[in-house]
Amino acid sequence: MCRTLSHHLGEGTKIWRCAAEEMLDRFLLLFAMSLMLAPVNSQQPSTAVKIILNGAQIELSSFAGFISIDCGNANSKYLDPITKMSYVSDDQFIDAGSNFDISPEYINSTVPVKELNLRSFPEGLRNCYRLKNVSQNRAYLVRATFMYGNYDGKNSSPTKFDLHIGVNHWKTIVVSDPSAIYTVEALSYATANLTSVCLINTGSGTPFISSLEMRPLKEGYYGEYVNASQSVVLVTRRNMGASDTVRFPDDPYDRVWNPSDDPSWVTLSTDLKVDDADNLFAPPIIVLQTAVTPATGRQLDFSCDAGSPDENLYHVLYFTELRLLTGNATRAFNITRNGDTRFSWYTPPYLSCGYIYSAEPFDGYSRYRYVLDATSNSTLPPIINAFEVYSLMQLTEAATDSVDGKTSRHYLSPSSN
Repeated sequence: MCRTLSHHLGEGTKIWRCAAEEMLDRFLLLFAMSLMLAPVNSQQPSTAVKIILNGAQIELSSFAGFISIDCGNANSKYLDPITKMSYVSDDQFIDAGSNFDISPEYINSTVPVKELNLRSFPEGLRNCYRLKNVSQNRAYLVRATFMYGNYDGKNSSPTKFDLHIGVNHWKTIVVSDPSAIYTVEALSYATANLTSVCLINTGSGTPFISSLEMRPLKEGYYGEYVNASQSVVLVTRRNMGASDTVRFPDDPYDRVWNPSDDPSWVTLSTDLKVDDADNLFAPPIIVLQTAVTPATGRQLDFSCDAGSPDENLYHVLYFTELRLLTGNATRAFNITRNGDTRFSWYTPPYLSCGYIYSAEPFDGYSRYRYVLDATSNSTLPPIINAFEVYSLMQLTEAATDSVDGKTSRHYLSPSSN
């Protein structure tokens, strides 16, 4: 008799199927990956192989260069049930530290497999993961997660320690909720074929880490922000009007796009394909297929917390017109940030990715409020599909001034320029 169970393929896609079908899919995926994947730390297939799981096609070449580490996991390798990516133990990347499981009371169906265990570093001031087989002179997304889960039985949160990429300070990690998963992400440029991620004991608790991931970006993507002399740290990445989180395989670079909605907004959506060619940032098409517009009135606003007014920030705002405007219908709006006009009379392109990004870092506020205000001749209110905000990572080993020659500190550039 066929037993029915729930399974997720990618974020937000629930499929009901038989246990026998699940076992067959897993066998096919594991068999294909055993033929294709590098045996050590990174997934680097040499030839494209396509498999189909419940009608969804995944090309294994998409995994090329992915490094997925489950810290503190004694097992050598397993397949993540959500992303279908192979995670490996961290034993081959670091010698120091001790493996722990989180306490049973913090384990439930919502906790990802990679958060069930961790590696703790009670000894040493600086303990580093050495990530090999990295492509030199290439930008990477680097992501780390931390779930305390009272692994040591001491209820010792809050815990505070620093995280570095090489010698450069990435983030100060403050863990106050034992049940929460803390995630940090950076876009970093690999100047060698080895990258170090280090946990620094600052005297405010024992450093630990649950998972560590690296995803190569396509050459040229985020080139305004990530290069040999500059890296950035993610502040927020929002998918406006969506109900589910988007990541791999919908985003081939495994960026995590969190849904954002508000009672004062109305969601617009389309099933039509959106053209994202000639794009410096390449948001996934599924993100561009939803947008928000004000439920009433002609003004749309949203906010972003910077944490500190001293943070040097960059933003990328994404716009796609999802309606074919006919007759006298027009959609144009002005964009302000904390009352300062950043762009005037912007018109989103129809079924094509338009974006506005800050070419220079901005600072001065701990919270930024963006207002999109319809122009006097616009017959429709403003829309926005998604946005990202990054903070500048201060590099100890900076090469040259990456903004030399720029004339405006707060210049906003549309994608057509």
